[in-house]
Amino acid sequence: MIALAGLALAACAPSRDLPLPNARTYLIFELEEDDTPRDVHVYDAATRQLPYYGGRLRVLAYDEDLAALMLVIDDDRTFDLLPKTAPIDDAWPLVPPDRWVDVPAGSGAPVEGQGSLDTWLATFTVARPPCAPRPMARNVDGIAGEGGINFLFRWGPDRLFLANNAHMTAVPGGIYFLPIGETQVEPIASLSHTATAPRSGYQAYIDGNEARVAVADEVRNDWDLYRIDLEGKILERIATETPGRQLFKSMTLQGDDIIVRSERYSPRGAPSIDVIERFEPNTKTWAPIYSSTIADARDCDGAEGQKIFDFDHGLIGLVSGSIYPFQLTEGRLDIDTSAALIPGAKFCRTAYVRLSDGTEVIAFGRPMVVGVEPSGLLWRRAGEPHFEPADDQARVSGDVLEVFGNRIIGSGNSRTIAIYEHTPERPEIRPRFCHELGVGIRTTIVLPLDDHTIVLGGADGGRVVYLDFPQ
Repeated sequence: MIALAGLALAACAPSRDLPLPNARTYLIFELEEDDTPRDVHVYDAATRQLPYYGGRLRVLAYDEDLAALMLVIDDDRTFDLLPKTAPIDDAWPLVPPDRWVDVPAGSGAPVEGQGSLDTWLATFTVARPPCAPRPMARNVDGIAGEGGINFLFRWGPDRLFLANNAHMTAVPGGIYFLPIGETQVEPIASLSHTATAPRSGYQAYIDGNEARVAVADEVRNDWDLYRIDLEGKILERIATETPGRQLFKSMTLQGDDIIVRSERYSPRGAPSIDVIERFEPNTKTWAPIYSSTIADARDCDGAEGQKIFDFDHGLIGLVSGSIYPFQLTEGRLDIDTSAALIPGAKFCRTAYVRLSDGTEVIAFGRPMVVGVEPSGLLWRRAGEPHFEPADDQARVSGDVLEVFGNRIIGSGNSRTIAIYEHTPERPEIRPRFCHELGVGIRTTIVLPLDDHTIVLGGADGGRVVYLDFPQ
């Protein structure tokens, strides 16, 4: 039983003992005659004063602590009620109560609520807690040239492993270690001879205490495959042969198979095509297991970029296509084109993440077409069949998405990143846009390091950037 003491407008009114339902948290709404909420007050176990003005009340009872309701409460133990049309990034519906009672004006007995309050709750919204503060950026120094960062991995507890290519400049790229938190890279001396101009390229994957590094050999116009240890010592070198001149974009180890995804240069000025290949150790060759067509490549000419190739979730993005489930079976790539995540889509750049509560988010990019957004962000709640827009503006490029706690980090369209926040306690609410931050690179790699730091690598500018989030 809770005593509601008469205060403020009813300073002389007697106290009333109301048999309210047992709960951890109560929200006490003052109502107009038509049930429109006029004011609201908060009561929980930590609060022993409760205003009561003698009028009609609606008492919402929650079994959760007050913090679980995620309300923006002021010093008077109240919070703002906003219009139902308030932007979803600023306000959201109040969490429905576990129980509720209506208290009539005067001395009438409380009436236990029956049925749903959804219709009434839909007449207003409440302010959302503010976004977490913006991160601060720190640049990494010592990276040669202006070519894009080809790969960026954590290798061991306190070091990053990265490389950049020369990308048609007179200055070659290089391959480096970077102590985590430091801002000066350390060239790997054993591989310094591989940083040739005018064009060099690298890809790699980590396999325990060793790494496999693919290096573009300018003399042979093909790719060498190195195996190195944690100190950068070369353990093995294999001269491999590809079916055509190409640039490795990603490399991964799946079971015993080394898989690369590449841009293969087409003859006579045609756009590059997208190919996926498996390394054949017996012949030291790369065997194609997927290839886009020249027609697909033309559809995306000028809008090329990264496409999802996610073995953890079994999803692949195709050139001028959608995102599809796939399986790698005995070295064969089986893509189920009948099960597109976005049926009928023709994307050129795709990125995908799945959050801890099953919420899925897709970023995409496509060619400029009058009346069609060139990029965007989509989301769907776990178990829902369809994706919906998660942002009303084209803030993301579609090159990369990464989960960072309850944040989603996406590459932007103008050397920016976009930061979104997801609230798993409110899975029905779309991720909220919070910040757009200039980072000076077209971000293609996002690597979380701990709970408050991520590191970015870009497709241009030869730069790596730390982002430090306030703790």
